Amino acid sequence: MIQGQSKRQSGIVKPTVLEREFQDTVIQMAKAFGWHCFYIPDSVRAGAVGRPKGWPDLTLCHPEMNILVFAELKTDNLTKSKLSAEQRYWLTLLSNCGESVQLWRPLLWDHIEKVLQGPSVSTWEALHSGNGDVL
Repeated sequence: MIQGQSKRQSGIVKPTVLEREFQDTVIQMAKAFGWHCFYIPDSVRAGAVGRPKGWPDLTLCHPEMNILVFAELKTDNLTKSKLSAEQRYWLTLLSNCGESVQLWRPLLWDHIEKVLQGPSVSTWEALHSGNGDVL
């Protein structure tokens, strides 16, 4: 469990337990690692036209690694911060379609950092040929 804040390998500070601050920190880190981030701010989210109820908080795309990630963010409070039926539906559907689906909480910060850093060089080279096409 996160106690206060601490600086990580990337230089990004671990977030506090508020979901909005957590989201801001995840977006900051994602952008630092070259990800494009799509999200609907809380002030717009409630009345967002075309955004299905339960859609993941973040849609992240890395243009060089060709990775798409859907991330639902929750606080570390496991009794209050649970997935809704609609969130569970979308995460399951996206996962069944072969997409990378993540449920992230501040206590999983090391995992989040690894996902955003992308595959290791050896894994990346094994997956791609010299011309950038997936083998």
